[in-house]
Amino acid sequence: LEMKQYPTAIEHFKRALHIQQQYLLPNHRSIATTYNNLAHGYFAQEKYDECLIYYQKTLELERSSLADDHPTIALSYHNLSTAY
Repeated sequence: LEMKQYPTAIEHFKRALHIQQQYLLPNHRSIATTYNNLAHGYFAQEKYDECLIYYQKTLELERSSLADDHPTIALSYHNLSTAY
């Protein structure tokens, strides 16, 4: 994402996600991070519908594995709100 080559970054994040989903538990933190990175890539391209999908997936996964008052969940709500 740093180089602003968003389509390439998204392609790599999707490959990583595919591998993570094969080998990690469904609520593993790395999967949430990859969802969040995908959302950031779509957000940077102003593809807000796609962005919202991944921010929502991030939040759902975090809510299933972290305490309700965890700061990461607050950040995910913030990220989600920026796409609306």
